Amino acid sequence: MNTQAMSGRRIAGWAGLLAAPLGLFNIATFLSVTNGNTEALLDPAYALALPASAQAVFTASMVADTLGFYLLPAMLGGYLATCLPAAQRARAALASPCLLVFAVLGILGALLQMAALPALAAAHAAGMPGAEAAWVVIVNTAQNGLWWFEMLPFGIYALLCGSSLRAAKFGFGSLLIAGGVLGLLYWVLTIPGVASVVPGAAMGAETAGLLALLTILAWAFLTGWTMLRKDAGALDAAALAKPLPQANR
Repeated sequence: MNTQAMSGRRIAGWAGLLAAPLGLFNIATFLSVTNGNTEALLDPAYALALPASAQAVFTASMVADTLGFYLLPAMLGGYLATCLPAAQRARAALASPCLLVFAVLGILGALLQMAALPALAAAHAAGMPGAEAAWVVIVNTAQNGLWWFEMLPFGIYALLCGSSLRAAKFGFGSLLIAGGVLGLLYWVLTIPGVASVVPGAAMGAETAGLLALLTILAWAFLTGWTMLRKDAGALDAAALAKPLPQANR
């Protein structure tokens, strides 16, 4: 493997490795801000009354979200598609637009809330009319629109690319497929109206969604760790193969 290829592989490996702690930080801080109730932010009376310290934690959570669940995994997934044998590369190429849509929707959802919360909280504290209504529109667009729909393109990507990775025996394809199935299950169970006809749909969706997120992080971490270990092994092998300098006589 040449130096340029090893450099790209190393960057992708670190992207996968760093995605996991950032994603876990996002989950922990999001639960901290909402006191464990993931729908608390949908209530403007709760969200806009958050103190400045909680708003700062929420901002940090959204930054970690954009990196840990979207940008870094997209870098890793994009690189993996270039490493596949020709027989599996076409299927992975079809999945790439789905990965891009997933990342764009997720980042937009996080940035909308991150930018809107401090401004609308200040407007709410000043008694300005319309702040609560504006927050309801923004948070529902982000969480029940962008973040909900993102699981559909992610599920498609995970099934297509995961099967390609599994066929190539590379990149923990089965784990990625599992994450895709969980993501699609979450998406189906949260379709408007499903909860009224499927008993336990809300609890099932919350469980499937959390497991999908954890599976994404596990896949990114394990894949990144494996890639970095292989790079280290290649460097060690190259060092061993290099002839020792001759001693001066």
